[in-house]
Amino acid sequence: MSKMFMAMLMIVIVINMANADSYVEQCDVDDYIIKAIDVEEPWIENAVYGFTQFSSNKNGQFSFYPEVETKFSNRLGAEIDLPSYVSDYPIGRGNSGIGVFTIGPKLLLFRKCDFQEGKAYLVTFETEFSYSPIPSSIASTGNSLAEQIEYGILSYPYFSTGEFGYTEKLSNKATNGYFVNISLGRNITSSFAVQLEAEADNQYLYNDKHALEGFLMPQVEYHVSSGWMLGIGEQASLQEYSSKTEYSTWVMIEKEF
Repeated sequence: MSKMFMAMLMIVIVINMANADSYVEQCDVDDYIIKAIDVEEPWIENAVYGFTQFSSNKNGQFSFYPEVETKFSNRLGAEIDLPSYVSDYPIGRGNSGIGVFTIGPKLLLFRKCDFQEGKAYLVTFETEFSYSPIPSSIASTGNSLAEQIEYGILSYPYFSTGEFGYTEKLSNKATNGYFVNISLGRNITSSFAVQLEAEADNQYLYNDKHALEGFLMPQVEYHVSSGWMLGIGEQASLQEYSSKTEYSTWVMIEKEF
């Protein structure tokens, strides 16, 4: 068991004990704290997501990622990432394959809402286990276990979500390393929001040594109708020891139940 996991487990226990009464509080924050495309939402919900990524490089890839969020109680839920589909360009003629299956139980540690003041705060702990059914697939990232803390903050019309944690390698294709992913956003209207997402991690290997990588992704989200949301973002990614910036377009569709 990693030192990172033990530290996070202690955080879970301490916050759980200090904020036991907050579990019974009811507040639906995701109308005001908007999910960023590549940041895990800290609230518990029943929803399905579809994510697509289109590389701007003519020799790049197309990727599709389906995700299911389930709610067992006000404080306990789970994330289920179904295997992704990845294809080299041209789609249908290039190499293709499916990625990992991920399941992640989520525990809401703290939640406080005051919508009259436009304020809300959430903290969640999640453990994600990823399994690769086809290790040789071009989409496979190997088997791994990730432990992470997720947060959400609202000071209307501004909001922020984020996650930070550690990934443990369980097979050859996976890598150990820390990660942090944060988004800052603003509600423009009751239907539109804009935000800037930034990610960094050291899970990229260069000459068998860990190196930094990350991205920036400005994005816009639109509540199409009750329960439906559309998000579009433009990602710029960079890896240490590389002077080339990779660009891609992301599309997110959410249906909340």
